[in-house]
Amino acid sequence: MAQSGSVQTFARQVAGIYLLVRIPDSQSLGFSTRVGSPSNLDLVKTIRDGNKKKISGDLLVRVEKSDRNSWKSRISVGRAPNNDVVLRHDSVSKLHAHFFVRAGAKGASAQEELVLCDGGSANGTLVNGRTVEEGEDQAATVVVGDRILFGEVECDLLDAAALHSRLLRLVVHSDF
Repeated sequence: MAQSGSVQTFARQVAGIYLLVRIPDSQSLGFSTRVGSPSNLDLVKTIRDGNKKKISGDLLVRVEKSDRNSWKSRISVGRAPNNDVVLRHDSVSKLHAHFFVRAGAKGASAQEELVLCDGGSANGTLVNGRTVEEGEDQAATVVVGDRILFGEVECDLLDAAALHSRLLRLVVHSDF
């Protein structure tokens, strides 16, 4: 029971949707692999401050609007620094893809859904191995646990509970 309480506390502190990004070593632009794992407190502070954080060679990025792009209804993903989610790799187009938040099915349990469409990228966008087409009318609904490829950059879509679970797996055990 204490464990579920800690998940709930963590989820309240870092509510949101995240991409856990794995940048391929080849042709990466300005990324280096970090040895070791940050403490959970460092990660929580970093997330609250809105920064990106490297976790054992991975990059954690919150999927949210920034003041860097002018599209009010889109969360842009790409290599250029004016995107909301910046993925610095040669296989990622300057403006690679867009996330949109849409109203879900009507009814008592109507919730927002996160959808993704390709932005005309050179190397494509895939969700769980399926190609995502260009254009908002071709957008694919994405859910927590989906694996997304932007070019060669692999991402896992996580919410706070899934992020908490990943962090627990990062705990380093030592015999020293």
